[in-house]
Amino acid sequence: MAIHHCSAKTISRSSDRSVCAAAAYRSGGKIKDKRTGIIYDFTRKGGILHSEIFVPEGSPSWTTNRAELWNRAEQAENKSTRRATATTARELIIALPHELDRDAQLNLAREFAQYLVITYGVAVDLCIHAPGKDGDKRNDHAHLLLTDRRITEAGFADKVRELNIANGGRENIASIREQWAKIANLFLERAGVHAQIDHRSYKSQGIDREATMHLGAAATALERRGEATKRGDRNRVAREINALREEFEKMCETMLALELAETYEGKEAAEIEAIEEADAVTITELITVTRSTFAANDADITKDKASNSNGFDPASMAGATTDLSYQAAALSEQRRLEQPKSVETPKQPATKMTLEEIINKAKKQVSEAKEYHSLLVPGHISRDRDRCR
Repeated sequence: MAIHHCSAKTISRSSDRSVCAAAAYRSGGKIKDKRTGIIYDFTRKGGILHSEIFVPEGSPSWTTNRAELWNRAEQAENKSTRRATATTARELIIALPHELDRDAQLNLAREFAQYLVITYGVAVDLCIHAPGKDGDKRNDHAHLLLTDRRITEAGFADKVRELNIANGGRENIASIREQWAKIANLFLERAGVHAQIDHRSYKSQGIDREATMHLGAAATALERRGEATKRGDRNRVAREINALREEFEKMCETMLALELAETYEGKEAAEIEAIEEADAVTITELITVTRSTFAANDADITKDKASNSNGFDPASMAGATTDLSYQAAALSEQRRLEQPKSVETPKQPATKMTLEEIINKAKKQVSEAKEYHSLLVPGHISRDRDRCR
């Protein structure tokens, strides 16, 4: 996934650093520091994918010459009241999303550099580096050297003091980091990449993770030689803690899945019991209605037999069958139809079925209920629960 990295630091004489040396190293070029007379030659350095200088509109022509730009930046501090400890430049290091191709990464870095030029009126020396041979192959990154003074048509002007800690520098650096995230996310979206980066800390995002530190050139070189560094040790501890947290979270997810499975099992058992009870009630009602119907028919047959002794002659019915039970049923139906509408008639089954057909239907319903129950027995649910583990 895409990661957010946008760190800021200063290059100052108090730490015995030369901005000419920094510019030569990052661009893979050769620059002579006129203040000290030292020549910094890094022309044999590999991994430099691109280098370019961005300046405000109307800047002098010499600002696009790397050696001239940074030597003049050094000279501008010679008149400072704190020239021995003066800050000569600021550096931003950004991680270019590995999800983007080289062209998209270059355009992204260029747009960010232009944002810095327009916002602070400084010159920006952009250098894009390829991942190290022994490092993470996704570690495409860029170095941006910013002049510590604004540039006008006359050359270097006032200091960019709003980036100093005493003048609200933390808030302004945070704003720069936020803007970097917005620009990067825009390019990721254009490339059809769903991954997004967030400039906020894990704590601000509500993420329970330990953040790692950027190693830097010196610590990285030592780590590659097998020598442990404080930053490297800190990162290793952070990664170990994060790995334990991830393991704990997975364990919690498994426990939750087991709890849900047990709840599901109990719920399904209750539903099965309810279905079986409903089936039992339905079967009982069918049998009760059937018995009532046949009891009524038997009563009609008995009554009809008594009527025959009083002059009723079945043979007088044209086309009548000799089956007495059929005659009795026909007579019962005829009498039911002849009754006044105000008299409530016995409730009849929805369909005319024999007792054997009704019992067979009930057996079929019981069989289907048992088959449904077999699909939800604890053994079946436990297999689902095993998959949660």
